Amino acid sequence: DIAAATQVLAGTRPAIIAIAIACNVGILVLGTVLWLRLLPRRSPVASGRMFEVVSIMAGIVNTIPALVGLASGTALLASERGVGVRAAVAVLALDQLGEALAKVAVLAAAAFLLPLPEWMRAAVGAIAVIAIVMLVGLVAAARMGDGTVATRLGVGRIGRLYAWCGDLELLRHPTRAAVALLLALAMKVAEGAALLAVQHALGVELPLASAILVLGAVNLATMLPVSPGNVGTYEAAAVAAYRWLGVDHSTAMALAMASHACYLAAMVGAGAASAAVRSARVARG
Repeated sequence: DIAAATQVLAGTRPAIIAIAIACNVGILVLGTVLWLRLLPRRSPVASGRMFEVVSIMAGIVNTIPALVGLASGTALLASERGVGVRAAVAVLALDQLGEALAKVAVLAAAAFLLPLPEWMRAAVGAIAVIAIVMLVGLVAAARMGDGTVATRLGVGRIGRLYAWCGDLELLRHPTRAAVALLLALAMKVAEGAALLAVQHALGVELPLASAILVLGAVNLATMLPVSPGNVGTYEAAAVAAYRWLGVDHSTAMALAMASHACYLAAMVGAGAASAAVRSARVARG
């Protein structure tokens, strides 16, 4: 009932909604720091330029099909001086690995704190297997690609493969990899904080664990992009999670709509602003 949900939204406190949007912008800031750490050391990028890349990619991901957005972000990073396609693809691969591991951590925390709906329990094992396969595959690739082998093999296909594996250097350094994983987890904490802020903005009192459950549900449902910006998919998952927590349907719908709106405002707004700055700089030459 959209009308009833709108009535719930009428009592929203704007100041706390602003905090929710700020938490979601924090995801982009943390994502920028993460991508800077994922880059091979031979390919430094200024933090401001990296924020542009990350935020523009996030804006595209949340307006058109996500795969196009990821490809656009990779292309933007590759265009930075000293980076190139090889290093950019390595950063994207490591980023997706971190995202998968962070989602597993969120789901594990949700399962530990609260009973999960059946559809979430069924999906936990699948995403855990995906994350483990990605981890084993990329670690193995990182171990076999050390640059020296690539140089000996030349520029043929095998040589290019080994050279790309060499750009997964983060996985050959446990401390750097652990810091990167903590950053990926911190992005989820920021996203969960935004959900909590929206709850408070609408005057809904729920335990802290509720945000973890909703975050896990939303992360699961949006893994496969069905619609641009996951519009509809996000709301359906959030409503299902809130209903499982005992929230009435109208309030659950209001929470889902407000949470997604705050997320899109941060991602699309920051992406549009960064694109405008980048275009102005290109126009100036």
